[in-house]
Amino acid sequence: MLFFVSPHIPVPHNIFDLSAMASKSGNYGATLLMKQLGALNKDPNESFSVGMADDNIFRWNVLVVGPPDSMYEGGFFKAVLEFPEDFPNSPPVMTFTST
Repeated sequence: MLFFVSPHIPVPHNIFDLSAMASKSGNYGATLLMKQLGALNKDPNESFSVGMADDNIFRWNVLVVGPPDSMYEGGFFKAVLEFPEDFPNSPPVMTFTST
């Protein structure tokens, strides 16, 4: 993939197959999430990394890199971002993890 990849976040190999599946399923939230994940892949950001967890478009692994010149500089912070089935009508829940 083209985005900032952490060794802690597995990158799915079938991301484009999932996009086609989301479009066929008629689930607007899944289609929107695939587009957003695709945009993140095309325009990487060095401050964070995202990838699907368990090939589930509604569950993302996130790695946030501590910003320079802050007390978090050099830190790597893992989180899970879970999107509800009725996304974008309901907000996602982000949970930081310690493992």
